Amino acid sequence: MTVIGTNDIIELNKRLGSEGLPFKIHLRDACGKQSCWIEETGAASEAEGDRMRDATIAFFSKLRVPVEFDEEGLAFWVG
Repeated sequence: MTVIGTNDIIELNKRLGSEGLPFKIHLRDACGKQSCWIEETGAASEAEGDRMRDATIAFFSKLRVPVEFDEEGLAFWVG
């Protein structure tokens, strides 16, 4: 099982903030896979949501960690 750390989430949140995306990622541990939920910190357009998901996938791709989003795009699992 792949494990991500708090520092990974902190770095991802910094990158989202530097791109002006109104989202904050929160780490939630779970049995089998780690999960994260996404907080919208301001009014976000659909395009910004897409950019946030793309940035999240790109961030974890560099760490060689696969990401799977839920249907609503408001949570994801790693591993």
